[in-house]
Amino acid sequence: METLGILQNCLGDLKSLVRQGNFQATGGIRGTEEPRTFKFGIGKPGHDPAFQLCFQDYPGGWIESNPQKKESVLAFIKESDAVVITIDAPGLMEPYQPYEQDKWKSRWHEKINKPLTITTLLKNAYRGLEQPKLVIFALVRCEKYIMEGNSAALLNRVQQGYKTLLVFLGAEALRQNVAVVVTPVQTVGSVIFSRVEVRDGQPFFWFRQTANPQYNPIDSEQPLRYILRFVLKKYTERKGFWAWLGRLFRKDTPFKQAVAEMAKGCKNGDGFAVLQGQNLLNIR
Repeated sequence: METLGILQNCLGDLKSLVRQGNFQATGGIRGTEEPRTFKFGIGKPGHDPAFQLCFQDYPGGWIESNPQKKESVLAFIKESDAVVITIDAPGLMEPYQPYEQDKWKSRWHEKINKPLTITTLLKNAYRGLEQPKLVIFALVRCEKYIMEGNSAALLNRVQQGYKTLLVFLGAEALRQNVAVVVTPVQTVGSVIFSRVEVRDGQPFFWFRQTANPQYNPIDSEQPLRYILRFVLKKYTERKGFWAWLGRLFRKDTPFKQAVAEMAKGCKNGDGFAVLQGQNLLNIR
């Protein structure tokens, strides 16, 4: 019930962004002040959940805060089966100017998305990694680029903007144990990036309403699909859990079919990509 209450408020914040005219990106979901855990029961409607997924949120400022809070974030990453790296798409894309052939730079990517800090955290968390992990690069506020047919450019810029991290995750010591996925999420659907204004060296991102002012998020379930797919793959291979899940599936064909549909619905292509670890996502 606690999770339901928090998410209901967040949904209201997102729907409030659907308005006429131009506006600055100061609204939306309020920042987290304290760590929060969101719990979701997975199972057949009307029955007790078969298992539970727990999502851990923490204040974004903690990754650049005092050492104690950084250690807390590091512990969250180490304990989690999957990590979602949220990427502000306008911060990644605007303005991009070629400075060498096949290379790009962004004025605001480092400031807004902090790729170096994220890379350092994962390097520390995944040192000596022995258990499979999933890393999701989730692009948000990307409506403009998807609508303009630039999903391939989005994927390309993720690979360039997080090159150091991707090289680390693709190293021989990690590659077999880490799946890496890119999932664009159109956060609201009818609000798109308009322009950047710079005042005293600080960027202010402006957005505008499309002709159809309705709250219409697109692909917001894709990160969850990949997480569920990865978790099922990982835990069905554990001794004991496989036998339990096998019994569950044999007794409950509709639940088995639902899981299969969930996994099958993972997008790959047109901006979505499995960069490595496809074997960690394949459910038999």
